[in-house]
Amino acid sequence: MRRLLLIEDEEIILKALTRLLERNRYELVAVGDIAAAEAMAPDSFDIVLADLRLPGRDGTAIIPLANPVPVVVMTSHASVRSAVEVMRAGASDYIAKPFDQDELLLVLERALSRNRLSARNLALERDIARAEP
Repeated sequence: MRRLLLIEDEEIILKALTRLLERNRYELVAVGDIAAAEAMAPDSFDIVLADLRLPGRDGTAIIPLANPVPVVVMTSHASVRSAVEVMRAGASDYIAKPFDQDELLLVLERALSRNRLSARNLALERDIARAEP
């Protein structure tokens, strides 16, 4: 089961996402802001799904705290500019609300797959470096 940290402050969206993700075999921990997410050790999860606009700090604040865990950022205030800023901050992906449930699940799976490939690549590079005389 994949562990997902969900950071969302809107109760209706939080409940809907919780149902969707648990139905799709994610072990879910949900919090309402970045401070609560920090307390959950975000780097111990498989993936983080964060709203962009949160009370206190933006959702992008979780990206360096979760590293190397992929962070997918969602927003209901989507624009090309915000997408570029989010990706420059290091997010794995960006999705606009309202989104199709299947689209969200695909974005999460794609981020998880890229992260697994990256981890395997790093492990292989280390093995090669150790094997070289």
